[in-house]
Formats: sequence, structure tokens, C-alpha cells
Amino acid sequence: KQFAKVAEYAAKNKINIVNPISNRATLAKNDFVMMYEPSYETQGQRSGEFAVKELSSKKALVFYDRSRRNKTIAENHKKGIEANGGQVLTYQQLGTSNISQLKDIIQKNDPSQIGHIFVGSSSQLVATKMMSVMSELGIKAPVIALDSWLKFQKMDTLKYERQQVHIIDPEFVSKTEMKNNNFYQSYKDVSKVAPNEYACVGYDLIHYYGALLKQHGVRTSFKKIAQNKPAQKGRIVNGFDFRGAGDNQFVPIVKFKKGVLRQVNSLKANE
Repeated sequence: KQFAKVAEYAAKNKINIVNPISNRATLAKNDFVMMYEPSYETQGQRSGEFAVKELSSKKALVFYDRSRRNKTIAENHKKGIEANGGQVLTYQQLGTSNISQLKDIIQKNDPSQIGHIFVGSSSQLVATKMMSVMSELGIKAPVIALDSWLKFQKMDTLKYERQQVHIIDPEFVSKTEMKNNNFYQSYKDVSKVAPNEYACVGYDLIHYYGALLKQHGVRTSFKKIAQNKPAQKGRIVNGFDFRGAGDNQFVPIVKFKKGVLRQVNSLKANE
């Protein structure tokens, strides 16, 4: 609640603010506020685009739960599909009240026509039921799900891999990229512990915004500058893409390969 007041003060006094943790698009309304993480709207639109362009999946079933956040991602996933020439065959709320009807809902569609299924739910019950029904009906289509699926207590990575579960994970940092960077060892040498993902994000943010500060000084809107810059790969994190937006337009999508969580999309920095 305090952020809105701080943002208003910053805009009035031309002070840049970088919010490294929020996904709420409303926070980036003025020219001096930027969000490192993609908003819920961006997560949905980019994952829909990914499904059509990179999974060649033009027809989808889209489910969502009662959460405002999850429904926002689902709504924008639908928009992302349709904006790229795809079609949403089913768009429906799914929760404990109608989970028993899932098989009937899916069977209303020709299985061969289902390109992917988007599951905008943070419920482990829904996740388990979805994969069970898909297996029962012999549906091999990929699943696109939320990062909450990585936090379930009993997460079956083998089943995720078998069912081609792709996960929208805006906070993903490759452990390989972390360990191959000089920052990783320098951090360990000083602190005696390995840096976590947040430390690596902080390191990259300092470099990205530090360069803007050095080039353009303190009274210029970094947001306006970044909106006209090409996308840029980070030293450790996946990258920065603020073209035409106040939130990061690059949305990491991951899946398990041989038991290891790997990113399956890449930043197209030269576009």
C-alpha cells in the first residue's frame, strides 16, 4: 500500500525505482517505475505465444481456479493464443467443486485436436487429477502450468517429464549459469556460503541498471530508455526485455529433462 505513495513521489522528483519482486502490473504505471519480473498479464500472454510458436500448439483447453492471480494469467494465456492465430476450445474454471467432472469436460473435445492444456491452478489435487485423466484418455498433449507446481510436497518429476509439463517460472535461474559465473565463487569466498537465486538476480540488476545510471545520469527515466533498447541477456539471469513495457517481457518456461529442471525457451536478444 505504501508503494503507490513512494512511486508518486519518485515520479514527481524524477527518481527511478526498480521493483525486483512484484508481478502486479499496476505498480509500473508511471515513467520512473520498472519491474524486473514479468507481470501476471505478461506471463499469460508470453506463455500463450510460446505454445503456438514453439510447441506448434494452435488449439488449447484453458482452465483456471478462483485465485485472481491465476485467472489473470489464464485470461492472458488465452489472449496470447488467439493473438498468434490459435484457438481456445474450452475456457473454464476448475476447482474442488467440479473436479469430478474433468473427464467429461475434456471428452467434449476430440483428443487429436488438443494441442496443449493450460492449468491455471495452484492445487495439487487439480494437478494430480489432470494428469491422471489425461493418462486415462491417452492424451499426449503438453501441459502448461504455474510455478506453484514446483512447490507441491509430493512432486513427481518423472510424471511431469512423461506428461510434458511446461512451467511458467519467472524466478528461474539456471544452476549451471550460476556456478559458471565468477560472481558465484567470489560470493562464496566472502560469505562462506553459496549465493542463492536472489543474490544472483541482485548481482545482475546492479549491472543492468548501473550501466543505465552511468550512461544517462540520475534524472532520466530508465523505463523510457529501456523501452527503446533491444533485449539484453543477463550475466546469470535469463535476460531483460522492456521493449514497449514497464515489466520484463521475457518469461522463462521450464520443464524436467532427465530429472533436471531446464529452461526451454530463450531470450531473442537480436530481435
